[in-house]
Amino acid sequence: MKYFLVLLLFALTVTSDNVSEKKRVNGVNGWFVPVHETFDWVDMKNVDSYLSNATMEWVDMNDTESYLESVERRNIFLPQNDVFFHLYTPKNLVHSQLITMDKKSIDESNFNAAYPTRISVHGFLSGPEGYINYGIRDAWLFTGNYNYIFVEWNAARYSNYALVVLSLRHVAFVLGNFLEFMSQNNYFKFEELVMNGHSLGAHIVGLSARSFHNIKTIVGLDPASPLIRNDCEFRLCARDAKYVESIHTNAGNLGYLTPIGRGSFYPNGGQSQPACPWYHFGVGICEHSMSIKYYAEAIQLNDFPSIKCNTYSDALRRRCGSVYSDVRMGGMGNTDNIDGVYYVPVNGKAPYGSVAGPIPIGQPIHFDSVNMKYFLLISLIAAVFAVSNVIPEDERIHGENGWYIPNIYQFNEWVDKENVEAVIENSKDPQISNNVTFFLYTRKNPSTPQIIIITNESISNSNFNVRHQTRVCVHGWMSDKDANINTDVRDAWLSKGEYNYIFVQWDSAKSPYYPYSAKYTFVVGGKISTLLHFLIKHFRVKLQELTIIGHSLGAHISGFTAKHFRSTKVNTVIGLDPALPLFDINQPDKRLSNTDADYVQSIHTNGGRFGFLQPIGKGAFYPNGGESQPACWYDITGVCDHSMAIYYYAEAVKLNDFNSMRCLKYEQAKAKSCPPRFSNIFMGALNETSREGGIFFVPVHKDSPYGVLC
Repeated sequence: MKYFLVLLLFALTVTSDNVSEKKRVNGVNGWFVPVHETFDWVDMKNVDSYLSNATMEWVDMNDTESYLESVERRNIFLPQNDVFFHLYTPKNLVHSQLITMDKKSIDESNFNAAYPTRISVHGFLSGPEGYINYGIRDAWLFTGNYNYIFVEWNAARYSNYALVVLSLRHVAFVLGNFLEFMSQNNYFKFEELVMNGHSLGAHIVGLSARSFHNIKTIVGLDPASPLIRNDCEFRLCARDAKYVESIHTNAGNLGYLTPIGRGSFYPNGGQSQPACPWYHFGVGICEHSMSIKYYAEAIQLNDFPSIKCNTYSDALRRRCGSVYSDVRMGGMGNTDNIDGVYYVPVNGKAPYGSVAGPIPIGQPIHFDSVNMKYFLLISLIAAVFAVSNVIPEDERIHGENGWYIPNIYQFNEWVDKENVEAVIENSKDPQISNNVTFFLYTRKNPSTPQIIIITNESISNSNFNVRHQTRVCVHGWMSDKDANINTDVRDAWLSKGEYNYIFVQWDSAKSPYYPYSAKYTFVVGGKISTLLHFLIKHFRVKLQELTIIGHSLGAHISGFTAKHFRSTKVNTVIGLDPALPLFDINQPDKRLSNTDADYVQSIHTNGGRFGFLQPIGKGAFYPNGGESQPACWYDITGVCDHSMAIYYYAEAVKLNDFNSMRCLKYEQAKAKSCPPRFSNIFMGALNETSREGGIFFVPVHKDSPYGVLC
């Protein structure tokens, strides 16, 4: 027999066109189904036969070996093996930990049962590299302390959409088992759990949750329409959780047309989105994805007020009046008593929420105090940046004649260098305090900090030991004491010996408006220097034994702290990928500088973007050339590369394993073209030998341990 039948793979082309072309209504009497970069029409009454035929393919027996190898590579339809749970927490913001349904796996991870848990599931042809992961992840973890679990299912990567639809029940079954395991072992409570899924992922979330009845919230982000029958047995349904919300952004095309959540929201009418170019409409990918961006923004700002509609047809036509309801899209304050269809006005660029834009005529929005503050903040951002765009776009060079300024909305605004003083001076954030808190850790309290203040009583009653050397560590933008800049560096030093490890948390870093955070770096440096002056005078701390470490904006704070000591300098300052935006290489008095301490080391991992590319330390080290890092294989935002400086330094403290090659100039280090001879200089400045000046290229591994020894 020359051919044999292989089950569970590619679809045969099925012609199911009983409905005439003129009468076809996508999602009503059939679907346009994505197949190999085009669309097939499938009548709704023929969906069962279409899906049945989607599981068969002829394979030439002579091609069996190569065919099976390709199957193994694709690893399709092995749901028990193909569903992965990626855990992110404040201790590992960028690099996930894979967890399984095993108590040892959970207990040895960074999962913290005291934190609320959020779960996200991707859709067709997506995965952990997509915005559905890092956009939602960053939104939750920048907002507070959470266990964020991203569910990866490899069947979604298969190009035959029909086969992927067939796998939904299997993936939902695995996810449901995971939810049951976590609940039964008291890792989280269903009453506090929030889950979201995009496209096909929305249906997976609903199918996995419905047997439990008491999950708090499910948010379906433009739930997929093609081949999803209008029956709760096959899709996300309003009764799958205490509150189910559906956000429709490409309704009637890739997304579901009719409301399927208890609260169903139609931004811009739910079919097209103003941020998507007109030529995207019809394809729908941009519109389909906008639901993710809206939800990520809603998590952080809760800035999508809505207008209640009588019917979903009114929402599609944007004919719901102009009176705002008290309901916000995104589920942040929504409860199980919300029921209805809502039209949501949106802007054409981030921030997309209409709180930041014009308010329609009618009843004004009832702002709570938090959102009124953010409304004022966003208005200020728009006003400041509106007058700073003098240099034409094609002449802008980041870090030379201006900067692209990061913010939590995942886009950048340009600021000309000549306008930077005005931008910083006018920056305000009424929502954020300017408190600076000092957390002391020692081997007596390695994980539970003692808060110290600048009084004899406070220091004397703490575990501070005058016989031990002191290390001070400062975080960067949108970070705090629960992030790995604290936990990894702290654990590294305390594993090495007896130290007074002081972590500095500065609240103005939490402002979503980066210039405001940058503005306060000098102030924070002054407050740290006040503490150190007090410790020197009353508790015999020696500047000659002091090391200050800072990441990103924290690197400049470390420099500003050290600048306060003139006659006797701080021994060592370590700048971990010092922040570039709004800091000028030609103004060393306004940034970390190589003269701020006896020895200043800068470690560059995202140079030219979030971090400085040019050397600013006496010793300047360029892992993997200093711009991108091999551990960050798909880092669109640069956050991963920027954070790798922390991981490298923590490992250097513990292992001192980052050998380097001396370079003549930083361009050589950037190009990885330094003379191929290892020096005796190790990145991290752990001994006197490694405190030499110069520029150094540092080879690194993709996986931990990252250091390369000669």
